[in-house]
Amino acid sequence: MKPYQVNIINALVLLVIGLWGYVHPEAQRSFALIPVAFGALFLGTTPLFRNGNRIVAYLVSGLTLLLALALAGFLVEALNYHDTGNIFRFGIMALSSIGAAGVYLKTYLVQRAKSS
Repeated sequence: MKPYQVNIINALVLLVIGLWGYVHPEAQRSFALIPVAFGALFLGTTPLFRNGNRIVAYLVSGLTLLLALALAGFLVEALNYHDTGNIFRFGIMALSSIGAAGVYLKTYLVQRAKSS
């Protein structure tokens, strides 16, 4: 799977699950839209990412990794409170973002090996 396709999938996961968390009655409204904003940003940068813009690719990769770490932190907090809804939502978003960051890293390593 190509990195821009992974970017689209990750963005859609963040948008859908983030909006689901926002409309959930027990959601923390201020934090629920953070993944939605990242998903919209990732979706908006997909055409540039697809065309091989390295700056956008590195920016999306870095932000994806940063978001994955933040979501993992929220997941740990949800695990401490035994909140199954948030565990599920944060788990799905964290796994999606970690997987996307892994694909980006693998792609960069393969490109670097080819150029050497």
